[in-house]
Amino acid sequence: SRTYILSNKLPIEMCMTSNVVCNTVKDYNEHHIKSFLSIKHPCCLSTDDKGVFFSDLSTEYAIASSVFSLSAKQLFDLSYQCIDYIFEDNVKDQLKNLWVDWYKTREQFFTERVVQNSH
Repeated sequence: SRTYILSNKLPIEMCMTSNVVCNTVKDYNEHHIKSFLSIKHPCCLSTDDKGVFFSDLSTEYAIASSVFSLSAKQLFDLSYQCIDYIFEDNVKDQLKNLWVDWYKTREQFFTERVVQNSH
């Protein structure tokens, strides 16, 4: 149940385009990820079959940025936290180091500028 998920901080994988295309949500603006992001509950953006839904992971992040007014830093943090939820312990530190190194070479792009909602 939702209470169990929230109280145990269980991460949730969200496939927004799949949910919209399959009509499990009316549109992106009403997607349930919005409520989880607002309370900073652990979430991972994902995508279902690219060949069926025509959406790759970069597109999902772009949609989330646009619809929910997430900054580049918020998107980075969202992807970074997923490392703890989806990888084995023996690779987490390696991946986190890669993420941090990547971030350091692009810090100038991570202002708190927000993308305008176009959906």
